[in-house]
Amino acid sequence: MKRIKLNIIVKSAIVAAVIIPGQIQASALTTAQAVSDNQNKFQKQINKASTDCAGEQKSIGNQFAIRAAADKKIAAQKEAANKVAQEKAAKEKTAQQAVAQEKAAQEAAATQAAKEKAAQEAAAQQATAAQTATYTQTSYQVSSSSTTSGSYGITGDASKAWIESIESGGNENAANGQYLGLFQLSSQAAAQYGGYSGSAADRYVAARYGSWAAAAAHHRAYGWY
Repeated sequence: MKRIKLNIIVKSAIVAAVIIPGQIQASALTTAQAVSDNQNKFQKQINKASTDCAGEQKSIGNQFAIRAAADKKIAAQKEAANKVAQEKAAKEKTAQQAVAQEKAAQEAAATQAAKEKAAQEAAAQQATAAQTATYTQTSYQVSSSSTTSGSYGITGDASKAWIESIESGGNENAANGQYLGLFQLSSQAAAQYGGYSGSAADRYVAARYGSWAAAAAHHRAYGWY
């Protein structure tokens, strides 16, 4: 009986010795497979995370590129606007300078014209004053030396009286530029015929027209004699 039990124990031990290592080996294989699966799963997660990260980096890079392009465009637009504004300001400044120069030139020309006009008026006044003085002096001299002359002064000749009234209105001091006296003789005629008196006018008319009637006819036709 004891031997039988011993044999059973021995067999059980042998079976256990055979089964247990197999179970251990099977368990080890299962664990290794699980570890491998876990590694594969983790690797896939790592790969996915790496891919996602690369995509995000690419997206960020694209956004930076778009932003840089937009900034560059804005900077170019600002530069162009500044250039246009500077050109406009330069043109306006040039136009203002041209207007100022033209105004200054016009003012200078107006000032010069006023000076010239004043000088001309002063010269004309001096000439008139000199001619009047000459006329007065000559008239006095002729009057003093010719009081007995029958041709001095106004005679009864109607044509002579008519020319006197037209030329001076009877004012012996009438002056019109170089033409002075009752008969408005020129300075050249006065120098040639002896002054501005009636006798000088007689000599001028006799030499030029032959008679006062002829002189009056010429005056009516042409407005002067």
